[in-house]
Amino acid sequence: MAKKHRSVWTVLFRVTGVLLIVVAAAGVVYPLWWNHRSATVGAHLIKHEQYMIHQVAASPTVARQVCTTSTGTTGTLSATTNTKDGKNPGTAGLLDVAGLLEAPSIHLIAPVQHGSSNDTLAVAVGHDTSTSWPAPNKTSIFLAHDVSWFSNINHLSAGDTILWRQPCSTTTYKVVKSLIRHPGQPLPTYPKGTVMLVTCYPTNALWYTPDRYVVIAEYVGTTRTAPPVSISPAPSLPTKSQSAVSPEMPFLALPPSLAATGVTLQDNEVLLGQLRIQGNPSISIKQSPVPLDASNLGIELYFAAMHAAAHYSADPTWWNDIAPQVADHAPWPNTAPLNVTEQINGNDITSMSICSPAKTVTETVVAQMLVITSVGPGCS
Repeated sequence: MAKKHRSVWTVLFRVTGVLLIVVAAAGVVYPLWWNHRSATVGAHLIKHEQYMIHQVAASPTVARQVCTTSTGTTGTLSATTNTKDGKNPGTAGLLDVAGLLEAPSIHLIAPVQHGSSNDTLAVAVGHDTSTSWPAPNKTSIFLAHDVSWFSNINHLSAGDTILWRQPCSTTTYKVVKSLIRHPGQPLPTYPKGTVMLVTCYPTNALWYTPDRYVVIAEYVGTTRTAPPVSISPAPSLPTKSQSAVSPEMPFLALPPSLAATGVTLQDNEVLLGQLRIQGNPSISIKQSPVPLDASNLGIELYFAAMHAAAHYSADPTWWNDIAPQVADHAPWPNTAPLNVTEQINGNDITSMSICSPAKTVTETVVAQMLVITSVGPGCS
């Protein structure tokens, strides 16, 4: 009887151990899947909408099927009003992209989706559901995370052009001013209609900030898409394995037991500082969610190193797995703020450093895996 009792406990311990390994593995795999989604879906949305714009311009037959002239507008997509389910009916089958928001002076081309949920802002610019789509005498508000699509809107100046581009029309706006607004402060209105681009301020802040940077552009006019004189071959529709940016996101390979100690910001609450980008990044990757997603991975590796250093005297295995070439394994406290600097060349993230007042951890991408290559003094 005692032997049977022991066997039951043995089975329970084994099952519990397997479950812990599965949970730890999921904690590593899920962020990787999310980061891949965030880095690629936005590029797919852009490619899809550009394809549809090209198709309408290239074929009068397609233009007749897709476009109509709505009352009070000039050459706009017929389905630019909101439906009961809150979606733009004109985007059905187009990966739910409503249009492209472009600012040529800062090389911004961003996909727009209706709404401002976390899922939407992770891959696109969101359209405030309480406002109109771009049109004369209407106000349209578009929102995006800082260090993402709107990371450079603070470089827009009065007179710069903002375009709202759909398959059937292009609506043009001119920037009139930029504002920093605190919670509860009102925004001005303009009789001709405006688009407002809103993001967190500062635009490179990794921490939560209640302040908003707002760019206001006044309506100029709407032109209907016209077939070009010569037609170049239409671009192929993107597949799930393609991306307009084509970034190769680095990945982490943490020991499951180390990941299970909690390596996310939720597990290690600390104030964040700023994200800085150095090197020669491509325009498309700089104004996309990719740097922000990569910084999240870098911060997780920083916390993993902090836990491994604290555990080194008992067992050096964790440290040797993630920083085998680094001799400095002295433990350090979780101090704020954490600042991230990424080195990007073209579309490739090559390295990053995570620095706090206590320690600076340098991480390098080796065969697409993010590994720690040095640990040094902290930064102020």
